[in-house]
Order: sequence, then C-alpha cells, then structure tokens
Amino acid sequence: QTEARTRAIVGNAADGIITFDQHLRIEDFNAAAEAMFGVNASVVVGKAAMNWIVDADRRLRDFVYHKVMNDDDSGSGIRLSGDVRVSTKSLACEVEGRRKDSTTFPMSLSVGVVRWAEQVRFTCIVRDLTEQKRIEAALEQERSVIQELMLNLTEAIYIYFKDEQSRFLRVNSALAKKLGVK
Repeated sequence: QTEARTRAIVGNAADGIITFDQHLRIEDFNAAAEAMFGVNASVVVGKAAMNWIVDADRRLRDFVYHKVMNDDDSGSGIRLSGDVRVSTKSLACEVEGRRKDSTTFPMSLSVGVVRWAEQVRFTCIVRDLTEQKRIEAALEQERSVIQELMLNLTEAIYIYFKDEQSRFLRVNSALAKKLGVK
C-alpha cells in the first residue's frame, strides 16, 4: 500500500521526477518528465541521465562522485528507518534539458540523495523554465522601455517611482532638471 501510494504521488507530480543510481543510470522517470522531455519512461530507464541533462555534466558527476566515494554526509541526514537515510545536502542549479527531438530548454535541477545499506540513489526534480524565462525577458524589455522613457522625455512631466515611505526613487530627467535635482 505504501509503495502504491508513493508511485501515485510521484506519477502525478507536476514536476519531473527522475531517479538514478550512482552510475547515473535512470531508474524511474515520471509522467511529468515524460511530457517535459517528450519521451516514454520505457525508452530512458537504464540509460544515462546525461543524455537528457545537457550542461550539468560536470556538476552532476562531481556531486554524485562526492556522495558515493566520499560519503561526505555519513553522520548527517534524516534517518527514515534502519539503514535508510536521506541526505540533507543537495545540488540545485539551472541547466539545459534536451528533449527527444534534440531541442534544448532551460531547466531547474534539484538532486537529493537517499542511502540504504550499501546503495545510493539520487532523486532529481526537474522543472521546465521556458515560460519563466520568457516572462523574465518580457519584464526586462518593459523595464528598458520605461528607463529609456525616463531618461529621454524632454517635457517635465510627473513620471516617478516611490518606495513604501513615499520617497522618490526615480523621476524623469526633465523633471529632475526643472526641480534642480541631480
């Protein structure tokens, strides 16, 4: 019952969940990961995780090597039961993912470690950042337009930004000149 519940939770998670062993071979690949990468779990299980994570190669390999070879958190972590321990140290970074069609996309990668007996397993949570990056770029473009507007308007009009205490943070150049403010 516990395993069925866990499979249901992982299978229905909104983020991609990939588990792999110390040799970076994929063991589980949930439905969200299938959709994100455009590939069925049956195709990737047993294959190298690095086929799907483009620029994390060195960071991920170093993290796995450090966890497996050095057992750097042998005294830390959360004991679940008996020999099972979840590490409190993890890897989190932005990388590029590679879809089945070889296109790449910005991806958030978070990797945690679970140990039991002599085995080490890694749980990788992945999230497609394409939409977030698009929104950030649009926001930056809007900021640039506002900045240009603030700097280049020749009329002394009241374009300003205030903080929570109603202090002026910015005024347009013409207004600043008219008020004698630098």
